[in-house]
Amino acid sequence: MKRSGRLLTAIIHTILLANILTLHRCQDPTEKPKRDTSIFIQANDVWAYSTEIEISVADTSDSWSFALFRDDSLIVSGTVRAADTTIADESLSMNSTYSYKAYFMDGSEHRDSTDVLHVQTMERRSHDISWTIERIGLSGRLYAVDAVSEDNIWVVGDFYKADTNDADKSFCNTAHWDGEKWNLMSVYWNTPLYSVKYFNQKNIWLTSLGYPYHWDGSLWTLYRFPDLGVDGSAGRDTWADSPDNMYFAGYDLVHYNGTSFRKIETDWTLLHRKVTGSQTHILSTGWSLFSPVSELTCYDISKDMETVLFRDTHFTGMAQPDSIAGPVTDVMSSDAYRFLLLTNYGLYLWDSRNGEKKFPAYLLDPERSHRMFTALPEAMDGTGFNDLFIVGHFSMIYHFDGEEYTLYPDLTERALYWDVSVTEHLVVVVGSDENGKPIVVKGVR
Repeated sequence: MKRSGRLLTAIIHTILLANILTLHRCQDPTEKPKRDTSIFIQANDVWAYSTEIEISVADTSDSWSFALFRDDSLIVSGTVRAADTTIADESLSMNSTYSYKAYFMDGSEHRDSTDVLHVQTMERRSHDISWTIERIGLSGRLYAVDAVSEDNIWVVGDFYKADTNDADKSFCNTAHWDGEKWNLMSVYWNTPLYSVKYFNQKNIWLTSLGYPYHWDGSLWTLYRFPDLGVDGSAGRDTWADSPDNMYFAGYDLVHYNGTSFRKIETDWTLLHRKVTGSQTHILSTGWSLFSPVSELTCYDISKDMETVLFRDTHFTGMAQPDSIAGPVTDVMSSDAYRFLLLTNYGLYLWDSRNGEKKFPAYLLDPERSHRMFTALPEAMDGTGFNDLFIVGHFSMIYHFDGEEYTLYPDLTERALYWDVSVTEHLVVVVGSDENGKPIVVKGVR
């Protein structure tokens, strides 16, 4: 009995000692906590032959290693010292589906993995379009178009009707296509208009060079900024994603929130001809044929701060694959962060998350040193990267289908196209023809 008692006492002491040692190890301040190895994956952009895959982790306290697989084949691995990394996967096939999965690596072991990400590359959009050409008015030009549908198209500019010799009665700056005929009108006499934005029949915005005009269904209202306490001149172009979030660009940048106007402080030195935006940034560009300078600026909405991205001579003789060549004549948002920039050398893609870093090229062959287009481009629009229309001087209309450009050369002679508006089934180009008459080129597909 005594021996059994001593044995039981020894066992109890051993258990207590083990518990003390375990507790001591748990309370060791030098021991690192177990790392969260959660890893995530998403596709930022998907094009015809490539995609950008972003990989991120939950725990960014230290560097981390990953391995990325496409269709069960390893395509890249590495170590990252930031919260995320972006991988450009190129040489894909058009209109194909791929499966991606990323692993959190510990040496050669998979510690954690993402869900499977399925990516569908774009298909080529057909170049086949049935074109018609219409001339409205006796003389003048059309600067902008908003093609809502085949029976609802709005165009603006400054032109004259052919049915009267009275200038007061013949001047027009707005026209509406109702599906059967063009209805010509003048919104404030002798005032050229440069942009149009249609929301609905009771909410239409037009702009002169300095101020906006609004249609409420029964009356046009001119908003003179000085009368509203806004020291600005903005109307060369308009961007909006809703009636309560509009930006007007010209010599200044003005924001409208649905109730009031506010001038955004900028460092512009030129008239800004184009503006575009997203939920996070507003991009605008200014350039002049009479001055060897162009500039591109980015307004960060959350920070209420503008950055000059590019201000330099645009009379460059060589295309640059990693910096802008030529004047940026138009800008177009791709998503919340990415923007297409149009120059006579081609299209560039800029990611606002790169800040003031060099501009990476997109759809530009680095080996090609000549200009991409046959003339100076003025505007672009489209439904996606596989369906972009680019218009400009000398009757230039290009279509990019996700793989190649096609020029439509035989529509008109020496026309100057100022703007283009694209929907899923309709393309509308406006400008003036070789005889100085307002022209509308409509393409149906």
